[in-house]
Amino acid sequence: MFWGLDWEAVPHFVRCGQDVPDSDFLISCVDTRAARAVIARVVSLKSRRFLYWLDAGNLADRGQFVLASRCGRTAKIAPNCCRVLTNSFRPSSTHRPTGGTGLPACSAAEAISLQEPYINSTIANHVLALLARLFRHGRIAYHGGFVNLATGA
Repeated sequence: MFWGLDWEAVPHFVRCGQDVPDSDFLISCVDTRAARAVIARVVSLKSRRFLYWLDAGNLADRGQFVLASRCGRTAKIAPNCCRVLTNSFRPSSTHRPTGGTGLPACSAAEAISLQEPYINSTIANHVLALLARLFRHGRIAYHGGFVNLATGA
């Protein structure tokens, strides 16, 4: 509401590709590589409509966020943009042998003792800062970034 935008948030748990509703702006914060891979497949389908896909993810003490915009003249994100999004920052973010990170879901009570206290909010604040620059200025000079609380980078 701050910039007079007409937002409708649709929080959604992804079970399969059909579960992801079409939207102009898809924001995903997933706990597994498998969920990110499902979303990447859905976003790249020609029958689906997404203008932007913003994905964020983290491990115990580090994380990343990346924004992909539509490629070409259509209002769909082209497969090469999905490859950029899923491979730019964490090449293994969607392609990895079976098995996870060994960490519980971000929303699980167990995560409190295994994750650094501020990793989730740090990534979320960087995402908000990117969106604020995009909405306030109509353009951004970067499309994502890394945060590592262990090294300060």
